[in-house]
Amino acid sequence: EFWFCTYVGGLNGELFVEVPGELPSDKVVGTDTVAIGDTSAERTALMLHTIDKAEKSIDVSAFVVSEEVARALVDKRDRMKAEGKPFDARVVLDPGVYGYGGTPNEKGFRYLEDHDIPVKWAVLDRSNPGHDRKVHAKLMVTDNMMLTGSTNFSSKALHSNWELSDVVYFGDDDASRAKQQQLHQDFDHLWNKEALSINTKELAERKFAARAQGP
Repeated sequence: EFWFCTYVGGLNGELFVEVPGELPSDKVVGTDTVAIGDTSAERTALMLHTIDKAEKSIDVSAFVVSEEVARALVDKRDRMKAEGKPFDARVVLDPGVYGYGGTPNEKGFRYLEDHDIPVKWAVLDRSNPGHDRKVHAKLMVTDNMMLTGSTNFSSKALHSNWELSDVVYFGDDDASRAKQQQLHQDFDHLWNKEALSINTKELAERKFAARAQGP
């Protein structure tokens, strides 16, 4: 059972929250199961488990996706294809760049694109003139579970940082199915309304073709 707090103010470093209703009881509510990992090995295992156990689809929205993670997604798609099973994978990446240029998603994006995994760059409206909203998620949603937490899908986050990851296994009750449906609807909105597809292979081919033709 989950409950939520609302921040209402602070004074001299103190934090005050408003708790709606009563605190949760010890009564079991719902059928979802949660697995949590904090070590590098546990967090990597949870991520690979989420990818491996997907049966129909996987949607990924992420601040960073490394080539290592991209390879795992491609491998999953290829294994399902070899078994004659349809499998859909979609990835939305944050377009943020380093201060010196380039993006931490360059290698992951190229690997996904080269292996025909649909991938887009997030294009979010600004919350105000001085702030570019980011996709700061570390989210994988499949047909049977969800992976989230603080762990970016990057080598440093998975293998070096102190992070936390959790997997929620969807239950077979109405509340769980509703949550699963809402997650897919949220991703669909991001994919269809707030993300841009850029085919860099096609752009490169056009560029090289133009050069070959000369001035």
